[in-house]
Amino acid sequence: MVEVFKEVELVKEVPVEVVREVEVVVVATPTQIPMPLPSPTLGPTETPTPTATPSPTPEPPSTPAELVGRVQDSIVRVEARTGGFVFFQSSGSGFIFAVEGTTAFVATNHHVIDGKSSVEVQLKNSETYDAVVLGWDAERDVAVLSICCSSDFIALQWGETSPSEGESVIAVGYPDSDAENVIATIGEVRAPDDLSTEHDFIPHSAPLNPGNSGGPLFSMPGAEVVGINTARNTETLAFYAVPFQAIEEQVEEWRAQLIIAPTATPTFTPTPSPTPTFASAPSLTPAITFSRVKVNGVVYTVHSIIDPAPLRRGLSTGERAVAVDVSLEAVENNIDYDYAQFSVQDSDGYIHDPDFINRGVEPDLSRGTLAIGQRVRGWVNFNVAEHAKLTAVQVETGYGSPRVVIAYLARD
Repeated sequence: MVEVFKEVELVKEVPVEVVREVEVVVVATPTQIPMPLPSPTLGPTETPTPTATPSPTPEPPSTPAELVGRVQDSIVRVEARTGGFVFFQSSGSGFIFAVEGTTAFVATNHHVIDGKSSVEVQLKNSETYDAVVLGWDAERDVAVLSICCSSDFIALQWGETSPSEGESVIAVGYPDSDAENVIATIGEVRAPDDLSTEHDFIPHSAPLNPGNSGGPLFSMPGAEVVGINTARNTETLAFYAVPFQAIEEQVEEWRAQLIIAPTATPTFTPTPSPTPTFASAPSLTPAITFSRVKVNGVVYTVHSIIDPAPLRRGLSTGERAVAVDVSLEAVENNIDYDYAQFSVQDSDGYIHDPDFINRGVEPDLSRGTLAIGQRVRGWVNFNVAEHAKLTAVQVETGYGSPRVVIAYLARD
């Protein structure tokens, strides 16, 4: 049986090798004393210009303990929650793989954040940040988050190639059995099995425990991230990681959804529109007018609408699914945003709120915090009456605030 890390029995962790101190003995080299020579008369000499000494490249760590000491500030604990009448929580690991300015990009497993309404990321120094979910692949079990803002974020380096069978690897993360400390386990790449072949996983023997989900798998030596730990087989005690090469393009695509402004406070220039413009779309899809609106220092953009959207779970008889592609950009101040802010209105005046349980088109918008100059984009999914004619997309800019129209819809 193959499982992701939920409530299962723990595999005993492999202890991390301790770095021992080695006494260094310096042996003096005997020198010859030259015979004195007559001192010649010297003319004026030019003082040579000193040349800069290049900084030596640090040697890769030689032991697991040394590796943990170097990378622990980049390993994070991910906490995901769903509120409401029933409270659900899941936790896992992750790691910072890129830093841009004061924003860090974090890789983790999709099953850690799946279906959760809020996600937090905690660093080794106990600093906690609200995370923005930028994208995920449920089949690969990979997700990318962003957190802001700190000048102390440190990114790990991806490996350019996958490790070969027999090569040493180290799995690092925050297991539930010791959620306060970064723990490393040691193993090697195993021969391919049916599961690793089917899903293009890296099979290895470094034990994984619940809570290790989303943590990095390192090459040893080299200390490069070669994969994201995701699953284990409790019968064969085989463990699996998603190789970076399999998700590289997706990761960069998700990362690009968050735009970091080069200046502290960008300016907003409205696009002149003397006549309404319509997005090209199939006949069943509404055209969009006035799709870029600035409200209270936030620019809301409706990029496209899928109507009807593909069928999904939770859709009742007499309903159709609708998906709206929106983005928010903080141009004047930091903002909190939420999937629940958005709604659609039909020609009968009914307001339709998002479907919080059975979300369809992905990645959805989720919730989070944006600093000035940041933008996030995602889909908001709705269930509406089968024959309802949608007329507007609206946003509630604050609790109890009136709804503001950010796009008018017109059907063919």
